[in-house]
Amino acid sequence: MKKKDKERIWDDPKAFHQQVRLAAVQVAGLSPDELAVALAYEVEPFSAIPAKDAELVFRPVDDPDATVRVFDVAVRRRQKKSGGSCLLNIVLGLVGLVAIALLVLAWRDYERIKAEEARLAAETTRRSAFAGELAALQKTVDKNRNDTKAHRDNRVGITRGRQNTEVLRDVYKTLLATISDAFGDDAVLKQIKCPKPYSAEITAMSLNTKAASATLVRLSSALVPKGWTIEPGPLTSNGSGGTVGFSCTVTFDERGEFK
Repeated sequence: MKKKDKERIWDDPKAFHQQVRLAAVQVAGLSPDELAVALAYEVEPFSAIPAKDAELVFRPVDDPDATVRVFDVAVRRRQKKSGGSCLLNIVLGLVGLVAIALLVLAWRDYERIKAEEARLAAETTRRSAFAGELAALQKTVDKNRNDTKAHRDNRVGITRGRQNTEVLRDVYKTLLATISDAFGDDAVLKQIKCPKPYSAEITAMSLNTKAASATLVRLSSALVPKGWTIEPGPLTSNGSGGTVGFSCTVTFDERGEFK
């Protein structure tokens, strides 16, 4: 044991101090370490420190009796070496600090992740609401577009209807004027039927076959240049009266140019 360590034991207020007397024959030939062990067992009953756990220093005391040896003894419980444990404590402390730091970082990451999840959920909700509003707006736009198209088509249909009505009116006006000019004193108009637009069935009678044919020729010569076609019907004799019935179907091509 180093001198400095021995001085620490002598000065330690917790150390047990006692003077021990041993027979000279008991300690004869013992080394200092062996003598320290023997003294530790001697003071064990009084110090309550087991010899195996004792840290002991001694120094001889002069005694006139040559048959005994006297020693001042200081003993304390052996202290565990602090070097390794201190390093271990430092390592454990550092490990604890690192663990705490990791926990703090993990908690911060957890909080950040939770905040990010909340933000993403809110963003998803907002986008879903926006998508719903956009879909509703698109439906409104489509409806307005369809309504506009329907109104436009309706307006176009009305316009075309008016145009067709005007054209049809002018066509029939021309037809009536032409019929009036084509029939002379030798032919009489009996009936005009219009089974469909741009078409008319004309029934008439004349004094004789020659007058009927002449009337049909005049009617055809007047209508064909104006976009009409004429299909003469058969001539029919009315018996004893001498009159001849005749007919024709006239049709105007509405796709052609009105003349």
